[in-house]
Amino acid sequence: METASSARMNRLILVLDAVIVLASGAISFAVQPWLNNYLHIFRGTVPAQQYALLIVWWLPLWLAAVVGMGLHRLATYPRSVWQLLWSLLKLHFVCFLALVVIVYSTQLEVNRSLLIIFFFFSLILMYLSRYLVILVLKNQHQKGVTRKNILLVGDMGESMQEFLLNSGNRSFSPHFLGRIIPPGMDNLSKENEQIPILGTTLDFETCLDTLPVDEVAFFAPFNSPSENIELLRACEELGIPAYFSVNMDQPTQASPRFTVQYEKPFVLFDVSPKRADLIAIKHILDVIAAAGMIVVLFPILLLVSFLIFVTMGRPVLFLQKRAGMNGRDFMMLKFRTMKIGAEKERDILLDKNEMDGPVFKISDDPRITCLGKFLRRSSIDELPQLFNVIGGTMSLVGPRPLPVEEQQQIKGWRRRRLSMKPGITGIWQVSGRSDVNFEQWMKMDLQYVDNWNLWLDVAILFRTIKVLVSAKGAR
Repeated sequence: METASSARMNRLILVLDAVIVLASGAISFAVQPWLNNYLHIFRGTVPAQQYALLIVWWLPLWLAAVVGMGLHRLATYPRSVWQLLWSLLKLHFVCFLALVVIVYSTQLEVNRSLLIIFFFFSLILMYLSRYLVILVLKNQHQKGVTRKNILLVGDMGESMQEFLLNSGNRSFSPHFLGRIIPPGMDNLSKENEQIPILGTTLDFETCLDTLPVDEVAFFAPFNSPSENIELLRACEELGIPAYFSVNMDQPTQASPRFTVQYEKPFVLFDVSPKRADLIAIKHILDVIAAAGMIVVLFPILLLVSFLIFVTMGRPVLFLQKRAGMNGRDFMMLKFRTMKIGAEKERDILLDKNEMDGPVFKISDDPRITCLGKFLRRSSIDELPQLFNVIGGTMSLVGPRPLPVEEQQQIKGWRRRRLSMKPGITGIWQVSGRSDVNFEQWMKMDLQYVDNWNLWLDVAILFRTIKVLVSAKGAR
């Protein structure tokens, strides 16, 4: 439950980070010439206009990384001192990679001494600012200024007890004002009650009027909004958020959450819900990184196209219909590695298939040309998919898209791999590719889908570089 105050705090942290980035840039630009008087190994400072342009390009990516790693949510997810330091070090590493992409894409000049000074000041300032914010939040929480006051309504059943237990494990645990019980039960013994009983539902409005209630949590037998409309209206009249617990006879793996679709309320069950803002950041970073890689690798793309044209003729690219997000068809691009008419020969080679499941793969495919073997071994044949990333049908990291006819043979839980946009690389590619059997491959894809975060994408991209160098599992 994120309150309005914590949401404001999150926005304040983002504004503070933007100021720190700009301030660190200004400080490093001013300090670098001074240090150069004592350490002559430093190069001269780059032109101010060019340096300012670099910061302007860099700042949005920096803030996107802060949001993606959840470093702006101190009020909701406070960290320990060491966790905070480690998270900021990871943030600076990710932002350094973003800077590399910007420099290569724009050819802006920057020297290493300036970057070292910048990262030093930004790390120190971000750490100190967050540490001070955490101290202030803890102090205010202990004094009760920011502590959330919750009024409970319902029986002390298993659901409420679990709610109390989970809330007590948080750094900023809420304060429970008391409990409202059904009429006719107020004559029960109130001794040994974990939460004080304030009265029955007949006293509900009085409690709202006289107590500092921030939120109301409804449990059985009052967890149906339609059956307790008067209690809900009392909360609405005072602008107090009301939460109704969801009881399920058979708990599911899916996480329930409330949503409104076409002006009708629903309880949504999503196995691995993804935050829309983080998915949007993933798409933006994909497009920026793919565009930068195309600029950097353009000579290679041009050379490979020329070699394919000279040795194999047209077409240079191989277009194949693949299954994308939630089963949508799209045309995936690859450099052509097989002779013309190879698709028609696939049925003849089915008895030589080395992969279990519906996937077709053989290590010594006679349809692949000599140049094609090199392109596959080095994974250069996958580079045209950077244009798929820019077009929005693929991501840099995600489950590998299968040909439509192969994907249609996959049923049941394995199809959940389609719930995220397919990628050029993924856990399967960095874990052996063709050396992994079909069931392991599907489980790896679901491991990515169910545990996705932006940092996982970064880790997979780095592991991909290592795999490309070793060419492990490539066929």
